[in-house]
Amino acid sequence: MTRVTYVPQENGDPLTTSFGGFDFRNGEPVNIPDDATVLQTQIAEVGKTPDGDLRFRGVERKVPLVDVLKTNPYFRIEGMEAPKRAGPGRPRTPRTPEDYKGYAMDWFSRSENHIALAERWKAEAELRERIGVHDDGDICRYLTPFYEGRFHQLKKAAA
Repeated sequence: MTRVTYVPQENGDPLTTSFGGFDFRNGEPVNIPDDATVLQTQIAEVGKTPDGDLRFRGVERKVPLVDVLKTNPYFRIEGMEAPKRAGPGRPRTPRTPEDYKGYAMDWFSRSENHIALAERWKAEAELRERIGVHDDGDICRYLTPFYEGRFHQLKKAAA
């Protein structure tokens, strides 16, 4: 048996979660049997095309549950060092206009100060231009009402 503990990382994370048929509560260790497994899709090489290119396919394989959880920063495995987090929760820098739409909507919703929101919008002008999100384009027209709504909501809360 291995003891595994669920540890939420950020505000808004659920206090309970389920994985691999086990229910986890914030900070309460759960005994996981050593033979507990989950199915994971893994890439397997299946040959070559007539042109010589490699061919792959996804194959479901049983993987020990503890092996899956030990790399997840939301879980602590007794006797193992906690995995490192990728960063403070900030998404990757977008590379396309469509990526930017989701990226911007995410940071609009996570912003807690109207001044910081406005400064970030201004600071990202170069990024937007570089990836093709122009101030007079469709993406900015889509984002503007959300940006302005969040800005006014935060400004009103600060008053």
